[in-house]
Amino acid sequence: MYTTPLKEYIDARDQAISAGTKEFQAVVEARLTEMDARLNTRLADMDARLSRGMAEMIKWCVGIIFAGMTINISVSAYLYSSTLNRIEALAQEVRAALPPRPTLQQH
Repeated sequence: MYTTPLKEYIDARDQAISAGTKEFQAVVEARLTEMDARLNTRLADMDARLSRGMAEMIKWCVGIIFAGMTINISVSAYLYSSTLNRIEALAQEVRAALPPRPTLQQH
């Protein structure tokens, strides 16, 4: 068995180690809490930036679609209006070149 002074020494060392371990655990817990708070802040910031980026991308896609439709309609309208007279003139020439239609005689 242990003698009293040796037992007191071992108990004192055990308490010192326990106190040091508890202090270390408290420091680690505080650092982990701090890191968790920083991580949550960064994740929220990244989420906000991602949302802004997606909104910008959607805005540009919709704008490009509208611009494409506008160009398509404008070019189509221009081509239709600029070739309409030519088409009508060509149709009249074709009609003039065709032989007359036979008419049905009524009895």
